[in-house]
Amino acid sequence: MMINRQKFYQPPPPPPPKNNNADDVDDDNGRRKKSKKHRQQSSSSSLVMNKINHKDKEEKDKNDDHNKMSNDNNNNEFQLELRKDVECFLRKHRSTNEQINDEYSGSDNDDDFLESVNPIKKPKNKSNDDDDHRHMEQQLEQRSQNLAKRARQTLSASMFRYLNEFLYTHCSFEARKSFDSNQFQKYHQAYDLIMQQWPLKPIEYIIDRLQERILKPDHRTVIADIGCGNQARIAEAFPNCTVYSYDLYSIDNLKIISADMCRLPLDDNQCDYVIYSLSLMPKNLSDVFCECNRILKLNTGYVMIVEVASRFADYGKKLQINSTKAKQQSMDNQKFAADFENFTNDLRQNFGLRLIEYNLLPPNNYFVYFLLNKIKTINVTRSATMIQLKPCVYRHRIGQQQTESTNE
Repeated sequence: MMINRQKFYQPPPPPPPKNNNADDVDDDNGRRKKSKKHRQQSSSSSLVMNKINHKDKEEKDKNDDHNKMSNDNNNNEFQLELRKDVECFLRKHRSTNEQINDEYSGSDNDDDFLESVNPIKKPKNKSNDDDDHRHMEQQLEQRSQNLAKRARQTLSASMFRYLNEFLYTHCSFEARKSFDSNQFQKYHQAYDLIMQQWPLKPIEYIIDRLQERILKPDHRTVIADIGCGNQARIAEAFPNCTVYSYDLYSIDNLKIISADMCRLPLDDNQCDYVIYSLSLMPKNLSDVFCECNRILKLNTGYVMIVEVASRFADYGKKLQINSTKAKQQSMDNQKFAADFENFTNDLRQNFGLRLIEYNLLPPNNYFVYFLLNKIKTINVTRSATMIQLKPCVYRHRIGQQQTESTNE
């Protein structure tokens, strides 16, 4: 009987690990435990390796610093070379190019140019940051003030357009009832701002004409300034004369008298001069000229009128040009010569006011000046011819920030 030995064969156990250190022993759990001598040798070898690594690190840091310094030196040398090249270029072209000579004539400008070519980063300064912040706050404050000013001007212009249209489209007594002192003040504030842009102020032109005619002003010379506004300019220009300044309201000005221009607190035949400077606004202009005839002195009383020339447009359709003077003025490119002629004819026939002279005011012929004389007294109770001028209604054009008249 054959026995199978491979079935009952068992391999021998592996040999125990080789003990490199004879002093090592096994602990109770059978694990290998290093001896004290072996541990001391291991710690000493780790210290040696740490010293070697530290020394290598120091040498590496020194090499890095050296390389960095060399790079900085190379960079500085490159900057110096670049600076020399640019300065050489500037010197070479400065004599032939005037623009470069003006822009880079000084060393400071050259430095600024070099810094722009090769800018060097500078550390931020806290004081500079504070200045920038303060400057930004000032800009924001200024912007807020500008916006508020623009809003006030817009509101003021809107109020002016509304009140101006109301005055031109209603009778004098209606305006006096509808206006209040606050609206009157705002209206004339806006009017003064607009008047500052005019190359010629109508009231100044009238004062010049009065000074030419009144050679010896005294209290016997009586002037009625109808629609003087919020400032009695004629009264200030002629302190020795007797000047009555009238308007709808008088605001903190004792020289201005509040009154309806069709019912003035003056006697008959009392005034030497009656002034209408852009004040022929109400619809009932016939009543205005009746009152003008009443207060003027006969034969020695004069009316001075300054108005927007375009208000007389189409007035000439009623009549033809008859006088030689009007024809000559029409030949001189005076656009509304026929209209002026027929307007003054109505004043003479119906209100006893004879034309002495009229002319368009320079530099743009925008205003027209009339000088008339009272030649007869009319009956104020009878119905007069209807005097009607075009109203100056202002409107905003799209895309523009200024007001313009619709009569242009």
